[in-house]
Amino acid sequence: MSQPCSIEKCTLKSRALCDCCQQSLCLKHLNENNDVLVSKLNSLCAEINVLEDRFNTLRIETIIGASREKLERWHKHCREKIDLFFEKQLQEFDEIIRPEGSYLSLAANDQYLLIKHDPDLTFHDREMSLVKKTQWTHGKIREMCWSSTLNKFIILGVDSIFLLDKDKMPIDNVYTIEGRTWLSCTCSNAILYAPTDE
Repeated sequence: MSQPCSIEKCTLKSRALCDCCQQSLCLKHLNENNDVLVSKLNSLCAEINVLEDRFNTLRIETIIGASREKLERWHKHCREKIDLFFEKQLQEFDEIIRPEGSYLSLAANDQYLLIKHDPDLTFHDREMSLVKKTQWTHGKIREMCWSSTLNKFIILGVDSIFLLDKDKMPIDNVYTIEGRTWLSCTCSNAILYAPTDE
């Protein structure tokens, strides 16, 4: 004997058992239930198709490859900038190097490094960048030092002492000896120590 339709207030006899909802349904309600399920299935298929299309266009390998390329270009660009900076600094150091057997005259204060670089005296900042220079025409330099009391560089020639103002750049001959040669120099706040060859 057949059962009544499981839908409330339906008086028709059930014709089949729905595999999805496990209800005994009449033919009318079986078709309605089937239409609802087909509609849900079509909607789900459409979502799956959209996801498949997105997945096909969104390839992980492509994204990783593009990101890797971008990172490698950035890396190459940074290395080129570093290499250029390095070459510039190396070139500046090479300009300072003296021939073998000669010596390098230099002195420093808290702002500059003063270097005798024929035919000039050059001022370099803390990064060794050339800041300014002035021509030196007074012969061989024996030694140089900084006097914080005078706020000037002291330059010891073979037989003369010169002062160099770091801001105005004039070179003043302040003392000359005859018959002797200066050997080196250094100074304290009040005294210049400059021995001679005697």
